[in-house]
Amino acid sequence: MLKTFPEVLKAEEDIISTAPLSIGMIVVLSDTHSKRPPELATPVRTAIDSADCLIHAGDFTSNAVVDTFAPMTERFVAIAGNRDSSRVTDRLPKTATISYEGVRIAVTHHVAGGDVARSLFGREQEVSVLITGHTHRPSVATARSVRLLNPGSHRRPRGGPPTFLTLDVTANHGQLHTTDGTRLEEFPVRPPDR
Repeated sequence: MLKTFPEVLKAEEDIISTAPLSIGMIVVLSDTHSKRPPELATPVRTAIDSADCLIHAGDFTSNAVVDTFAPMTERFVAIAGNRDSSRVTDRLPKTATISYEGVRIAVTHHVAGGDVARSLFGREQEVSVLITGHTHRPSVATARSVRLLNPGSHRRPRGGPPTFLTLDVTANHGQLHTTDGTRLEEFPVRPPDR
């Protein structure tokens, strides 16, 4: 279950909220891989500062990193990844689901098997959008009526620049950015047939 940040201060449990989100912009990060609080590039920090929700798709590595991100926005949605310490995996769920403006979004770190497997996972979760991490490579795809998003890694990319996503669900507008602020891709948040 997802909790808002004030609840996290009271209990070291899953970070998730059951209440529907009332938000403007969502920032999506993944694969921080740090034992210490990371320094964020200015465009990343600026996006987070103007966002209503921060989603992190796992691999913080330590609780210190989780605790750095948690107070940055009104809503923080976080899941555990495969490289997180046992303290992080004890604290965070493996999957989280949120709803906003009729769009259900699931977040999990990794689904093996490519786009088809990820879309099937998304359909099992009854979502329009599935966010994953793990690969350290950004991707935007659609398979079987599910939008598949991977923000890449904002700190340790593989084969390209460090990246992150911004999503405006109300305007149905998503963007993939490099951490220096360059916009790489724009896309509709909702899959075409939803």
